[in-house]
Amino acid sequence: MFGSRKGLGARLLGATALATLASISVAPAFAQEGAEAQEEIVVTARRREESLQSVPLSINAFTAETLENAGVQNVEDIATMTPGFTFAPLFGGGASLPVIRGQSTTIGEPNVGFFVDGVYQSSRATMDAMLGDDIARIEVVKGPQSALYGRNTFGGAVNIITSAPSNDLEGRLEASYGEFDTIGLRGSLSGPVAEDSLYFRVGGTYNSSDGYFTNSLTGGALDARETMVLSGMLEARPTNQWTFRLRAAYQNTEDGDDPLRFAVNNSFPTPLQGPPTPAGNQMYTGEVQGSSTFAVTPGHNNTELGSYSLSAEWQGDSLSFTSITGFNDLGLDLAVDGDYSAARANYQTTLTDQYDISQEFRLASSGDSRLSWLAGVYYYKLSADTLVNNAYGADALSIITTTGAAGFGAWRRLIGGGTSDLHEETESFAAFGQLGYDITDRLSVSVEGRWTTETKRADQIAVSGLLNPSGPVTSVFDAESEFDSFVPRVSIEYQATDDILFYATAAQAEKAGGFNTNIVAGSPIPSERFYDPETAWNYEIGAKTSWYDGRLVLNGALYQIDWSDQIVRAIGASGALLNVNAGATSVRGAELEMRARPMDGLEINAGVAYTDSQYDEYTFAILGLIGMNPDLTGTRLQYVSEWQANTSVQYIAPIAANLDWLTRLDVSYQSDQSIVQPAAAYVGDATIVNLRTGLDFDNVSFRIFANNLTEEDSAVTGAFLPDPGAQYDYVRGQLGIGGAPLVGRQLFGGLVTTRTPRVIGASVNLRF
Repeated sequence: MFGSRKGLGARLLGATALATLASISVAPAFAQEGAEAQEEIVVTARRREESLQSVPLSINAFTAETLENAGVQNVEDIATMTPGFTFAPLFGGGASLPVIRGQSTTIGEPNVGFFVDGVYQSSRATMDAMLGDDIARIEVVKGPQSALYGRNTFGGAVNIITSAPSNDLEGRLEASYGEFDTIGLRGSLSGPVAEDSLYFRVGGTYNSSDGYFTNSLTGGALDARETMVLSGMLEARPTNQWTFRLRAAYQNTEDGDDPLRFAVNNSFPTPLQGPPTPAGNQMYTGEVQGSSTFAVTPGHNNTELGSYSLSAEWQGDSLSFTSITGFNDLGLDLAVDGDYSAARANYQTTLTDQYDISQEFRLASSGDSRLSWLAGVYYYKLSADTLVNNAYGADALSIITTTGAAGFGAWRRLIGGGTSDLHEETESFAAFGQLGYDITDRLSVSVEGRWTTETKRADQIAVSGLLNPSGPVTSVFDAESEFDSFVPRVSIEYQATDDILFYATAAQAEKAGGFNTNIVAGSPIPSERFYDPETAWNYEIGAKTSWYDGRLVLNGALYQIDWSDQIVRAIGASGALLNVNAGATSVRGAELEMRARPMDGLEINAGVAYTDSQYDEYTFAILGLIGMNPDLTGTRLQYVSEWQANTSVQYIAPIAANLDWLTRLDVSYQSDQSIVQPAAAYVGDATIVNLRTGLDFDNVSFRIFANNLTEEDSAVTGAFLPDPGAQYDYVRGQLGIGGAPLVGRQLFGGLVTTRTPRVIGASVNLRF
């Protein structure tokens, strides 16, 4: 019915672009009487409420109704609906990587900041968590937002706004069930505690699955999932000018293993340690494939997060004041079979106890004056303790060596695993402001800036090489670094007509440097411990247009990014995974989106994005050891699709009095993505089709859904790191781990994430 998945992806890409252009040629259809205009979407991307179409930024906004109708469960779902936004759930989501406009990073702090009600969320581990039942709107803001947001908005920001309590008693309950014993429960209740002055809202979600794959080593489920999210909010309005909101949320996730497996290397046979070591294939090249069989020592991925915020807003005739206080308390408990095979080769546990606090104060002008302004200060502190134990098991006891290859003298520190006890602190203070002026009734200019001073501290005791015949190596690292920066942003906007806005922006972004403390594959040597800040200049021109009384919206943008001292992953002398400043990168691209309501009940959303992201200057020296070209100039960046497209079609057809039939089809396409620095390996292009259909009767809704309807089976993503199961003891001349054939030591291994299969199910929703 749907043809090949590759053909469908190509057709979708073309159809999305054509649908946007064709909307102009069929414009008379939008002029017919009776069709309602689209509801105005209000966003807060510039720290004040504004119409989406009046903001000189590229923003994709999703309302609560859209999130519900599309069945959105997590941030990855949002990415598939946002051109220019990709999401790679590395290591099953524990190191989730959001990428906006081609600015990818692999380890360290992300380039995309996540905020809930203005409070920065510091951990990657919570990015892919299930969204709770209290989401009012999600805004994906593309381009650097450093001037007003600060923390790690180098490439963009995802702003999650929760629902405020209501003055009328209302609530909802929803239950869903699907294949693989996929269970979803959610509900909320809101109303007054004291009418017109004090309100409450409570909500919760529960999602679980028996898993999509079997662990053949145990005969049980590999990837069972269970997540619970509870939230509550109190809102007080003691006067007409003051509003206070106190929110608390709790998330508990208890997951099993992830569908991860190392690809078998097929290229660049190279002996890393000299005779008599046989040559081992050092790289997988070509398209990586997902797997249907898994055999691992069982592990777990447990997350416990408490998130709390208090906001206070005062609104005067010409002035407003905002205070936002945030506190997050995170606990992570991770255990994983590091070789992802039946062999008892490597097992790692990680325990993290982390908290962060933040405080922001803002003053802003209000009213219709030609001059508008905003000023604020921000404080942030993070403290984290992480205990890592990376151990080799019974099948790996023969993994020893006595020397290293030329240029690789410290390689032996890797052998035998290690432990790390790490304490990290980050303390940041910033002052920021925005000044806007209407030069004429149609021409405006805005200037923003943020000054930040940030101090990072690290205190680590690490022991590596526990099985090394010359004895383990203990390293003590204690350091403190301070980073100061100022980032500006300038915007010019021209309101050509009431419905057409042109804008141009230039903005600088900077992300602080830091320390290399990752000891998963080896301990960094002293000269590898530090990396510097990275900076980028972003230039964008765009247009936002509305036609036929708002029934057709067409928006587009062109951008150029000049990226200096880019922070990327590298491999150190001992095999440690490092952050280093690579050199220079250029990104250029174009985005086009359409929102249309040609007739009552019919909504069409479409988008297409082109991204060209490549290194201008980057030498990855270690590639020379395995016979690859270390000069990566002109190579595309990891986890970036050159083409993305998405189309959503929703139709509500009246059946009878108070009875409607809703059908929604969501189709997303992304072209292939490189998953390793030299771009030799990649995940294939993917087309995801989701379908939801059902009946709405008064306050009751029934839906049948199919996620991944066409059973797209391309791999989700991948990451390259040393495979602990691909080793060779050339001293004893023994077979490889678990009796495997003799192979040489392998520097790179491709760890691949398999895609979730099709899931069909049904849900019932009750509102009151």
